[in-house]
Amino acid sequence: MSATAVVRIDYPGTPATTFGLSPATRLDRQLARLKPAASRVLMVASDAIVDTPALAHLLAGEPLLVTDAKGRPLLGWVDPAMVDGLRDSFASGTLPAAPPCPVVVAGSFDFASGTLKKREKFLAYGRSDDRSKAPEDALYFASFKGVTDLVTKYAWPHPALLVVRACVALGITPNMVTTLSTLLSIAAIPLLMTHWFAAGLACAWGMTFLDTVDGKLARVTVSYSKFGNYFDHIPDIVFPPIWWWAFMWGAMIDEPPAGDARLWICFGLIMASYVVGRLCEGAFELRNGFGPFVWRPFDARFRLILARRNPNLLILTVALALGMITEGYRVLVAWCVICAVIQLARLGQSELARRRGPLVSFLQGDGSMAPSNPLSEIFARR
Repeated sequence: MSATAVVRIDYPGTPATTFGLSPATRLDRQLARLKPAASRVLMVASDAIVDTPALAHLLAGEPLLVTDAKGRPLLGWVDPAMVDGLRDSFASGTLPAAPPCPVVVAGSFDFASGTLKKREKFLAYGRSDDRSKAPEDALYFASFKGVTDLVTKYAWPHPALLVVRACVALGITPNMVTTLSTLLSIAAIPLLMTHWFAAGLACAWGMTFLDTVDGKLARVTVSYSKFGNYFDHIPDIVFPPIWWWAFMWGAMIDEPPAGDARLWICFGLIMASYVVGRLCEGAFELRNGFGPFVWRPFDARFRLILARRNPNLLILTVALALGMITEGYRVLVAWCVICAVIQLARLGQSELARRRGPLVSFLQGDGSMAPSNPLSEIFARR
C-alpha cells in the first residue's frame, strides 16, 4: 500500500500558525496519523488548514474540491489526471469555469462522526487570508463530543480553551497534562477517606477539568497517539469508583457503627448500577454497531445527566455545600439505580425496535453535498 500523494501549491502571503503549528506541519502530522493509501492525489494550498475528521472524510470519498466562502480552492481530492489542470487555479486562487470534479464550500455541509457522537461541520480555512483566532476557536470547539455530560458540554469549554492556549505557549504536552490529572486523582482518595471532603472534591474536579484539557490539546495540536489514548482513558475508568468508596469511608466518620453496613450497601449498589449500565451499552453497541446514546435524541439528552463521573461529583458537591454528606451519598445511590433501570429499559426497547428492522442513529441525517462515502474511523483519537 502506497502513501497518498500530496501536491502542495504555494499561495501568496505568509500563513498564520494555528495553535503553534504551521499549515505544513499540521498537515504532515494529520497524514502521519491517518495513514491513508489511495490512488488519488491530495492537492492543498500552502496556507490551508483542515480539521482532522474533515480531512479523513475527504480522503474516504470521491474526487472533490473544497473552497472557502470566496471561492478560493483550499483542498482537492482528485484523480492524478486532474492535477496539472488545477495547479494554476490553486496558485491564483480561482477555480476554472468548468471544474473537473464537484466543488463544495468549507463549512457548508456536515457529516456524521461516530467518534465525536455528532454531526460535524467540514472545517477548512486559508490562513493567509484569516489571521484572526476564529479558525482556532472553530477547530477547538469542534473537538468536543456532541453527546457527553452536562459539565463537559456546558461548563468546561471556554475555561479549557484558555488553558489549552497557555499550554501551547508554554510547550506543555497532552501527556504532561494527563500526568497532573492522574496525580490529582490519586490525591483525592486519602483526602476523601479522612473527611477532607472539600479538598478531595476539589482534586476530583481538577482531574475532570484537566481530562478535558489534555484531549482538546492533543486534537488541536494533532499530537494524539495510541499511548496517549490509553493514558488518558484508563485513569478515567479506574479512579472514580475508588472516589465513591473513599467518600463512603469518610462519611463513616460521622455515622454510628450501625450505619457503616448501610453505607457499604450503598457503595455496592453504586458499583452494581455502574456495571449494569456498562453492560447495557456494550450489548447495544454489539447488536447495532453504534452506541446507545446516539440512537434517539432522548438518549443524547439522558447522557447529559447519566450517573457517571461528573454528574456524580455534582451530587456530592451539592451535598457537601448543604452539610448533608450521608444524605447526599444516598441520593447518589438512588440516581445510579434509576439510571441503570433506564438503561435496561432502553436496551429492551431497542430489541423490540429491531424486530421492525435495523436501528439507525439519529446522527445519520442527510449530509447534503457531502462526499458519498462515510467517514472511516481510521485514526486514534484521545
